[in-house]
Amino acid sequence: MAAASGYADLATRQRATPGDHLRAGSITKMFTATVVLQLVGEHRLRLDDTVEQRLPGLVRNGRAITVRHLLDHTSGLFGFDNDPRFLAPYLHGEASRPTPSPARTAPGRFSWRRTRIPAPGARRRRGPG
Repeated sequence: MAAASGYADLATRQRATPGDHLRAGSITKMFTATVVLQLVGEHRLRLDDTVEQRLPGLVRNGRAITVRHLLDHTSGLFGFDNDPRFLAPYLHGEASRPTPSPARTAPGRFSWRRTRIPAPGARRRRGPG
């Protein structure tokens, strides 16, 4: 059974259909963090693992950034929402091969960024092992 409700486009009042795709938005951060912490609980991932260990070549300065940094907003990663060249692979469903981004700040300093969650999410898509 498939169902849809509401509008796919509020401006034209086009009805939503079961085949429509939409981005879930900010709520995905919570689910991704939960899966990462479940993997930590299963000893398949460690909070002190580096981004470079888990996603080789994906993030510049990945050797200095840990999973813990990603989850607590202290990774220092550049905000992809400020650079359409970095965001494009995510928008086109190519999250396994995004353009490496520059570090924004050194790891360890709090800075809320949308960038912190896609990296562990990309790891989950590839598999935890």
